[in-house]
Amino acid sequence: MKFKSIVIFIMLMGWIITPALAGKIKEVPPIFQPDVNLYNISSKFEGGYNEKTFIITGEIKNTLNESVENITLTSKLFSSQRKLEQQESITISKIIHPEQSVPFKITFSNLPEGMAEFTVEVDYSICETTVLKAKADIEEDRIGIIQEDKLSICKCTIGTIMNQDPSIINGHIIGKIPHVSYNRPSDGKKFDYKCIIERDKVIWAMEFGRWRTEDDILYYVNDKLITIYDKTTGKNKTFTVTP
Repeated sequence: MKFKSIVIFIMLMGWIITPALAGKIKEVPPIFQPDVNLYNISSKFEGGYNEKTFIITGEIKNTLNESVENITLTSKLFSSQRKLEQQESITISKIIHPEQSVPFKITFSNLPEGMAEFTVEVDYSICETTVLKAKADIEEDRIGIIQEDKLSICKCTIGTIMNQDPSIINGHIIGKIPHVSYNRPSDGKKFDYKCIIERDKVIWAMEFGRWRTEDDILYYVNDKLITIYDKTTGKNKTFTVTP
C-alpha cells in the first residue's frame, strides 16, 4: 500500500469577500503527470455577503494504471502573508479506476477577510483489491489452483460465513477473482461477495465493501471435499463438490 499527495495552488486576484468579485478568481494550470489529478476546478461565492460561503468544485481523475481508494481532498485558505486561515476536508468513499473521473465539491462557510489563495490537496492509497489481486496471482502460480476450484472455495466460504447453502450461490470469475451472489430464501434479497484465494486462506468482502483482512478463514481441499474453518467465529464446515 502506498500513499501519495499532490497539491494545486490557485491564486485569488485581489480577493475581497463579496460575491461580485467571484469572477476574478484565476487558476494557475498545474503540470499533470500520471497520478491522481484534479481537473476543471472552479470556485464561486454563494449567498449574501453575511453568509460568506465559498465553494470549490472540480473533478478528480485517476491517470494511473491502478485503482485507488481512501481518497481525501483537503482545501486550505491562506492570507496574502501565506498564513493558513481555514481548511476543509471531504472523503470520496468510492474506488476510482484507471481513467475514471469523479466530481467533488468543497464548501467553506464564515470566511475571514483578506484571503489571497487556496490549495487543494489529494491523498489516496492504491486500491487494496489491486494489491491483493497481485498477491493472488502469485499464489495461484505457486499452488496451481484452477479457476473452478477458486469459485467453489469462495462459494463454500460465503456459505459458511453467512449460514447459507452453497448450492444456492452463483458465481463467476472476473480478473482471476471469484465473485459470488445469492438470493436469501427468507425474503429474496440479493447479496454479492468476492474472494481472494491464497495458499490456505480466504480473504472475502462484500462486492462494494472493504476486504475483511482481519478475519482468519482457512480452507482445505481433499479430492472433492472442501473444508472451511472460520477461526474468527469457530465455524467449521465440509462440503462435497460434484460436477
